[in-house]
Amino acid sequence: MSFRDFTHFSAALRPDELALIQRVFDRIVGEQWVSKEPDAREELARYVLKMYDRGLCVEEKLFDLCLAAARHKFSDQTLSAGAPRKASGR
Repeated sequence: MSFRDFTHFSAALRPDELALIQRVFDRIVGEQWVSKEPDAREELARYVLKMYDRGLCVEEKLFDLCLAAARHKFSDQTLSAGAPRKASGR
């Protein structure tokens, strides 16, 4: 998935910002336990963008927070247990 697909976000981001967000997302989805479902991955992408937009722009800090959220919301095990997949909008 490319963050250029989210044109309403990517139009406002510089290439270096977009690259940072893409790296964080790619590192997270590279984990074996992350859901392969397209809807879950799209939701994770939106979460990474939202956290960046809220000011979390240091790559390792963004990664750490989003990885923790992914473990909670987007792991294959969590999704198969029937946990809600939609972000709470926080």
